Amino acid sequence: MRAVRQIVGFVIAVAVTAAGSAFLSSHFVLRALEGLGVDVPLSDRFAMYGHDVLGMAPIAAALAGVAFLIAFPVAALVIRFLPMLRTLGYLLAGAAAMAVALGLMEIVLGMMPVAGARTLGGLIAQAAAGALGGYVFAQITRRRGRAEGRPGGGA
Repeated sequence: MRAVRQIVGFVIAVAVTAAGSAFLSSHFVLRALEGLGVDVPLSDRFAMYGHDVLGMAPIAAALAGVAFLIAFPVAALVIRFLPMLRTLGYLLAGAAAMAVALGLMEIVLGMMPVAGARTLGGLIAQAAAGALGGYVFAQITRRRGRAEGRPGGGA
């Protein structure tokens, strides 16, 4: 049952991160357009959010999935020694995973491929999407009936 919960938690964490990443990227692009004086009506804004979440989410899911496959086992190792920091550990692992993955893509490609992450605020927003995914993973995979920080609880 634990393995199923791990897999389900991972898939949901990736999906939450992908949707959040796509939505936040759209938001930062729209804010940049507004900064240039472009008027974006509310109906167009919602259409863009929907289009981007549906179109970008699969790519964002692949990125988050690969990043989380590295970050979450590292977090689990640290959490073994610091079980009271379980939720925070996965939250930070998710944030770091997205930030590092995007940073590596920028280095390899010579530019940031996610338009909404080309500013510091946008990159932080992408890390926040990863943090939310890490939090979701921590909550779904936690052992039931045991408080974090108590012996045997957590990881």
